[in-house]
Amino acid sequence: MKGNDSLSTTLSICQYLKRLCKFFYNLQTIKMTKNKILTKSLVFKLIIVVAMLWVALFFYDQLPNQIPTHWNINWEADAYWPKNISLFTIPALVLVMIVWFAFIPRFDPRKDKYEQFHKSWDMLQYIIIWFFAYIYFVSIYISLNPAQSMNFFMMFWLGLFFVLIWNYLGKIRSNYFVGIKTPWTLENEEVWNKTHRLWWYMFVFSWLIFMINSFLNFQVWLVFALVMMISVFVPILYSYLIYKKLKKNS
Repeated sequence: MKGNDSLSTTLSICQYLKRLCKFFYNLQTIKMTKNKILTKSLVFKLIIVVAMLWVALFFYDQLPNQIPTHWNINWEADAYWPKNISLFTIPALVLVMIVWFAFIPRFDPRKDKYEQFHKSWDMLQYIIIWFFAYIYFVSIYISLNPAQSMNFFMMFWLGLFFVLIWNYLGKIRSNYFVGIKTPWTLENEEVWNKTHRLWWYMFVFSWLIFMINSFLNFQVWLVFALVMMISVFVPILYSYLIYKKLKKNS
């Protein structure tokens, strides 16, 4: 009886997601630019949500009633949610993100700029969505294998995530939603480009530190906080300095 209920629930969710995919596929009005329709890309992103839900349903009976949702500085779980809530919250969040990403270019006053970096913008969306999916799958794995440490799963791959995302951020052109939006980068296209190029190098440096520390396991959260502060504030300061230099030379 329990197996039939699980099968019925799975089929119901699949039917719902099938209708949702069909809706997005037929939604021809969501465009990033005049000639590039994002419906196919949206469907592929929805497939990621389907995979998350499928994994949740597949392991549902094996998972404990409480799923870890937060880890302390020693990568020990210190917050839990009931599995019937936590297993569906992140997929729902990812679904909201997918819809929001589709509409961002329509709200941006510089929406014409998206034509110049539409491929990088699409890749950024995939990386962010996959990162949330990765956290989701790791959370399920840790729940099934509580003796495993979160350190390697997070520090090494978190660093790689930053490298990937900032690789594409370096190709983003001036806009109001994505990237380093300081008064100086928004004012000057050259300042924007140089700042984002520096930002990419900063996050390659961050990934190397995270990768090394995933094996050393030295003051994990302190290292993380310091590296992040440097990687964020140095480019902001740099954008101001390069702007002043360009203004002086012009």
